Amino acid sequence: KKSDWGEKELAYIAPEIYWNNKACPQSDVYSLGLLLYYGASAGKLPFENESDNAQLMRMSGKTVYAPAAAGTQLGNIIEKALRFKESERYRSALFEGRGKIGGRDF
Repeated sequence: KKSDWGEKELAYIAPEIYWNNKACPQSDVYSLGLLLYYGASAGKLPFENESDNAQLMRMSGKTVYAPAAAGTQLGNIIEKALRFKESERYRSALFEGRGKIGGRDF
């Protein structure tokens, strides 16, 4: 239950866990997306520069845009991972295909 979670845990949880205490594979994708965002933004989470209620903004469904420093390819991954509806995210945190980031195959 939410009252047992610390501030750090709450900062990285997916909306479906926050609101319904329901986890699914896409919940992990959301958390991973937050970690990618944090790394690409020099230590900020979405909306931290805009509001004291950054987490509430994420939990209410406000669209998250990747930081400019992420670039186009990583930015697209971050934005899909951080979609509010779990059905619109990647199905799991496992890589779903081949692609390139920074000119390198993976």
